[in-house]
Amino acid sequence: MRALSAGKAKQEQHFARLEKTASTEPARRFAKAMRLSSRLMAEDIQRESGFMLPQSRQARDLLQSELETTQDEAFPKDAVRRLLELLEQ
Repeated sequence: MRALSAGKAKQEQHFARLEKTASTEPARRFAKAMRLSSRLMAEDIQRESGFMLPQSRQARDLLQSELETTQDEAFPKDAVRRLLELLEQ
């Protein structure tokens, strides 16, 4: 499910670029429709696999994994720790 969702996210990015660079209005509208469709499909995939339900085990596991592996300084580690505490209650 993660790979499928990640693929939809990449598609959304590609269509966003196409939307910005389209040479005609119909092409821009088509790219926008495809971008939005990709986002909705990714959200549905996430929801169906339990990642959009904050109390689900999958969501907690994902947050814990990100907390342990993410090196990005912008990642809100304190907020994730607090969220995990709240979800355990």
